[in-house]
Amino acid sequence: DIFPSRVMERRRSLGMVPAMVCLAATVAVGSTEMRWYDGKPLLHGTGFDASGKGAYYDRLPGAAKATVTPAVWSLSRDSTGMFLQFESNATSFVVNVSYVYSSFAMWHFPSTGVAGLDLYMYDVGNSTWRWLDTTHTQGPLLDASNKLVGFPTASDTCVSQRNCPLRKYRLNLPLYNGVLNITVGVDENWFVGPDTTYRSDPPVVFYGTSITQGGVASRPGMAFTNILSRALDREVLNFGFSGNGEMDPGVLEWLVQIPAVGMIVIDCVWNMTPELIGQRAGPLIAYIRKTHPTVPLVLAEDTDAGSSWIDSASAALQDAKRAELHKAFAAAVAAGDRNLHYVNASVFYRFASAVATDPRHVISPTVGGCHPSDLGQQAMADFYAGYLPALLHEQPGTTVSWTPTMLSRPTPPTTTAETAVDREVHAAVLEATMGPHVLTATPAETDYVWTDVETSDLVVMGRAFNQTADGPGGYFNRLPAAANGVVRDAVWKLSQMSTGMFVPFVTTSTEISWNFSLVGPPDPMWHMPASGMHGADLFCFDGFQYRYIGAAMAYPAPGSFESVVLGSDFVPAGTERRCVIYLPLRNTIVAASIGALDAAVKPDPEFSADGVTWSGKKPIVWYGTSIEQGGVASRPGSTYTNILSRALNRTVLNFGFAGNGVMETTVAQFLTELDPALFVIDCLPNMDAAEVTERTGVLVKYLRQEHPAAPILLTAGTTYGNHWAYPNGNDAKRAALQAQYNALTAAGEKTLYVMLNELDQLFAKEPFVNPTVGGTHPSDLGHREVATFWASFLPPMLKD
Repeated sequence: DIFPSRVMERRRSLGMVPAMVCLAATVAVGSTEMRWYDGKPLLHGTGFDASGKGAYYDRLPGAAKATVTPAVWSLSRDSTGMFLQFESNATSFVVNVSYVYSSFAMWHFPSTGVAGLDLYMYDVGNSTWRWLDTTHTQGPLLDASNKLVGFPTASDTCVSQRNCPLRKYRLNLPLYNGVLNITVGVDENWFVGPDTTYRSDPPVVFYGTSITQGGVASRPGMAFTNILSRALDREVLNFGFSGNGEMDPGVLEWLVQIPAVGMIVIDCVWNMTPELIGQRAGPLIAYIRKTHPTVPLVLAEDTDAGSSWIDSASAALQDAKRAELHKAFAAAVAAGDRNLHYVNASVFYRFASAVATDPRHVISPTVGGCHPSDLGQQAMADFYAGYLPALLHEQPGTTVSWTPTMLSRPTPPTTTAETAVDREVHAAVLEATMGPHVLTATPAETDYVWTDVETSDLVVMGRAFNQTADGPGGYFNRLPAAANGVVRDAVWKLSQMSTGMFVPFVTTSTEISWNFSLVGPPDPMWHMPASGMHGADLFCFDGFQYRYIGAAMAYPAPGSFESVVLGSDFVPAGTERRCVIYLPLRNTIVAASIGALDAAVKPDPEFSADGVTWSGKKPIVWYGTSIEQGGVASRPGSTYTNILSRALNRTVLNFGFAGNGVMETTVAQFLTELDPALFVIDCLPNMDAAEVTERTGVLVKYLRQEHPAAPILLTAGTTYGNHWAYPNGNDAKRAALQAQYNALTAAGEKTLYVMLNELDQLFAKEPFVNPTVGGTHPSDLGHREVATFWASFLPPMLKD
């Protein structure tokens, strides 16, 4: 028996927690006096009593350090799955947090997910939790102060009268960093108190891998276990350990001590070999049954790897692992276990269709083939939310209540030598299991036949103008050289980024590599990972559509080159296949080459040498904002214009200019040189109502000078993530756009269309889910939803 037989008693108080700390001292923030509330008594989502922990926000008791590996211990200090839940009548909050680690962004994981805080409020009218705000966390730093919006808005009369109603809030804690201390500050006239309606129903325990831990959700609230917790209205205790979810006896020793468990889910396959699963799965079931003989126990297969449809080695390994897991399941069921359940991998991503009207359109809901983006996280949560309730052993919950007491201000935590060691281990574990965000340039060891993109016969689709601009990366510019000095400097700089461009080619190689150099440093933004900003994305045709194979996981520093393998072990060998590589969304390619085995890649005749025509179809010209420029997709292939392009088999020429898409005729001057099937004007997120009124008619009339009959679509774009709680100018801008459309059509305009998104159609698939990261920019989930809508809406307008 590889599992320890002893079971130590541990207490978890479900009905009582320590009295809430209401600080007597106030602190001035600007011109406002702040009252601070300690987060400890508001904490939920922890399976162990605080008295047994080395630090309050750790996931395992202090004594577990002696039984788990150093890697697991360091990861157990990450606060994933935990949240503060409270009531307040405040209009905004300031959250002060001290972190255990200096880990923030990873190559595929934005800082908002790694170390951010995510605020939700309970929408009583719709009986659901809804997003309000996310902290703009950037590092490395160990202490931060973050302002979060609350509810209601300043326009409500209750604010001036100081009699606003109490509302219920949930603040999700970081996924891949730990909290040493956290306090919530409000104006001294407002109140923060425990949620007196909180019910402590038996929790669901998840034990698993980096995916379970939340990698790589764009923000904490979008980790699938946190989505599931809101959907089930019960705690989901998260014991995901990145790269170290291995059915470890040292971990199980503690998980079986969590009292009043409603269900246990084991999701460790990604981190294990077939041999290790064969050794541990059966004993794991037997060990859990010693203390939890009738609790529902779920064995989950691993999610499908992004390239498993074409990568023979990846598919064979996953099949072997799953066979061993199912063997252990079948043996336990044959032995009489009637509360053991099994989840097949095929169910997890079945909701991740790119085009809802045709389920054959599939996009990989992962970033690097393993870790799910928000699209994958939501798909997993949707499955579990439908599957688990029927299995749960319902036990009466208890309503929890506290009485606040006035105590002195908590002393800031100090860094101990032990914590410093944990930080070193934690950094090493994340580098080993998730990959560093920037690698040094290392030439590939394989002997490839390299084809230079610029100097060969390969075509760069989305490169609408043949004029190469001056300076590094000029070949990959989205506007012609003549635009320099005509458009504003900000627009020109953004046009140098290769958003929307892709390189199609034909090859018989079973492996593809990418060698490239960038103008800008490969740094992430606070809400967008390096993989989307600077990466490259390989897709190949499966007979119906282009499907994801692999993404660049390393990015060169300016002045250097990086060689990365995008895919390998393609089957069947020797088959000629059509592929495309998507270029970075927020950086400029200086030079790039495609590496193949045995022979150079060749141009794909389906794509015209003009860089715009695909299978004889004219392109769509899309003029817009940072959203159109790809913000904040996790990979270039996951931005909605690229998804839409694949769904329609038509090039979408991307003229999204972050913060600078504002209906300018200086930009339109160059767009009129093109001959598209449709112009889409999508600039409202960057404009106010007065600007919309002033510029819409002017822009349409300017386009009409060269394109008197071309279809033009005016769209209001996406809705802000917290629009349900706050008036934010959407309505005024939409009204202005509608008025301009009415005036233009009354004056005789034909083939002019408008889509106001007044019913939030662009995000309609999940109406109560915020598919953005900071409220404006869509995550992969949002980009999929936008692409789904446009793929059905646009075809009647397209005129070739």
